[in-house]
Amino acid sequence: MTNKKELNEMVLLKEIEYNNKLYHKGQPEISDAEFDALAKNVSEKLSFENVAELKNPQTHHFPMLSLAKAYTLEDLTKFIKQVKNQTDEDIIEVVLEPKIDGIGLNCCYVDGVFVSALTRGDGVVGENITEMIKQCIPKYLPLQIKDAPGVWEVRGEVFITHKKFEQIRKQESYSNSRNTIAGCARSPKASATHSKQGAQLKHASIVFYEVLSQNWPQGAELTTTEKLAWLKKNNFTANFSHKNTVTNAEELHHTIQGFKNQLKYFVCEIENNSQGASAHLSNIPQDGVVVKLNTANSKKILGCTAKYPKWAVAFKWNEPGVKTTVERISYTIGRTGGITPVAKIAPVIIDGTKINKVTLNNLNYLKKLDVRLKDSVLVIKAGQIIPQILKVLTHERDGSSQPVDIQKSLLQQNMSIAFVNGEWVSTDCEAIQEQKIRHYAKTLKIVGLGPALIKQLVGDGSVTNAFDLYNLTPDQLVKYINIGPKTALQVVSNIQKTRSCAFQKWVVACGIPNIGPQTAKILTHYIPSVEALLNFQNQPPFDAILGNVTTQQLLSWVLANQQLLENFKHFTFTQLDQLQSEGSLYGYHFVITGRFKTLKRKQLETQIEGLGGTIQAKINKKTRYLLVGALAHSPKASGASESKLSRGKLLELQILTEAETLDFLTQKNN
Repeated sequence: MTNKKELNEMVLLKEIEYNNKLYHKGQPEISDAEFDALAKNVSEKLSFENVAELKNPQTHHFPMLSLAKAYTLEDLTKFIKQVKNQTDEDIIEVVLEPKIDGIGLNCCYVDGVFVSALTRGDGVVGENITEMIKQCIPKYLPLQIKDAPGVWEVRGEVFITHKKFEQIRKQESYSNSRNTIAGCARSPKASATHSKQGAQLKHASIVFYEVLSQNWPQGAELTTTEKLAWLKKNNFTANFSHKNTVTNAEELHHTIQGFKNQLKYFVCEIENNSQGASAHLSNIPQDGVVVKLNTANSKKILGCTAKYPKWAVAFKWNEPGVKTTVERISYTIGRTGGITPVAKIAPVIIDGTKINKVTLNNLNYLKKLDVRLKDSVLVIKAGQIIPQILKVLTHERDGSSQPVDIQKSLLQQNMSIAFVNGEWVSTDCEAIQEQKIRHYAKTLKIVGLGPALIKQLVGDGSVTNAFDLYNLTPDQLVKYINIGPKTALQVVSNIQKTRSCAFQKWVVACGIPNIGPQTAKILTHYIPSVEALLNFQNQPPFDAILGNVTTQQLLSWVLANQQLLENFKHFTFTQLDQLQSEGSLYGYHFVITGRFKTLKRKQLETQIEGLGGTIQAKINKKTRYLLVGALAHSPKASGASESKLSRGKLLELQILTEAETLDFLTQKNN
């Protein structure tokens, strides 16, 4: 039975979907921050642009990643430390650019000829808006570039200046300029220049900031400043920029503040160079400053995570903090043995959310920030989402205040630790293995294999790695607390089902350092099997795609887990994610209830899964359709069918009768 928490989450998801649709129309009722706050309260991350619902999806040749966000000096310190640790550079050359608040655009050129323009989408797949860009904003888009063999992608931001937005707002009720762009660009009428959306798009401008290709002359990629110069040379309107060198976070923060203060005095060309038109940067919508490393080699060494490049960060304008008190500092162990301190704080309400704990990233950060018990601190929600300590109010400390003795504090919490490479790490092999198995089970969604059972399995040595899970039997499981014969049978069945899971998901489940869903999607394009992973070597294009650090970590993991990979080599993993993404029902989840007259349930499930849809046993937050058999309403209908039907109505699912289901599948097959 669905519990109260699940029902609340499903209702919340409906609210998120409602606001998501309004956003695509360019008429949102809530801000991005409020949307993010809603999405944070459901267990699955959501984004404004749902790839499953794109009208004309197309894959980017190079991943179009987002940017890591920074709000405080501490965030910049973390960024600079990462750069120095991985590049061994003491003097760091950075390029600052205004963070323009519009929608991302990716323009593709093949052999020097413009072929398509896509929105960012999820970073891998975007919406093709080529025609509307060509027809409504042609002056910003060179249709040809010289000396550009092969595939080239030029990235930019589409926006409307404050002055032009005020003109539009006199006729239409848009909340801000970015929503205007988002709504117009995704409207099916936008490509018609005589339409209302097409007319509004004519007010838009584009500023470009990046160019990507594997065919640079002499094979050497350009620096950030050279790329901006290349954009200008090829008649793209390049973003305004400022180059500087820094040695620490304080210098970088000072440079950013100086850049911010000077922006209003600068003028930026916002039309084709031949037009000669310009605007003060203060007239261009911005919400921060983008900091990029300049040298191509440093960017290559740092590489990217699944979400963003490690060589860049977006510094957002600071938010006010809420005062509270640190009551306790506890610690959690990660699957690599890393220790994360967590500050328990007196509960405060920020943006409607109750916050009672703040993650302190790592032990070195705890030491640098010098957070102490009973400290008064200012807490923010970075990006309106993540609780973070903005500042420690050191002037309010009394004479009894003492710095946290990290070693003593860890030992007091009965943690087994060692001092390795300048930091304390956990040596509790059992706790680390427990976290690895929890990650594996969570990623592959093995129902019934929860934290309590995993703790028992790892504790008595029944499970020492992920492969051991597949040797478990129902007779073994029934001896554990709260595991009966029926549950044991179901858990074993759920584990065995993952023998044929998508290879991409399995790679993520293995917990390879720096390999998350997005990186795994790219990696498994080149390494499609366990056997290929066993034979992995550090060869191009992996350095260029994953970065040196991630590539080396992958290689180290493969070498250290040869036997584990040998055990998994005979599993029949699929490329299910790729196959599903081509189906007309990809991204949609179905629950079936009742008996059908015209076809068996298994046949119905096969048809839906063949079109990329997902079959669920019960209604949850992902469910979109409830398919109701003709016999679900009969006196002989089960209580389960009646329960599903009532929940479906409560949550306003799309409920289809047997006849409607058959018509629906016929349409989707065509």
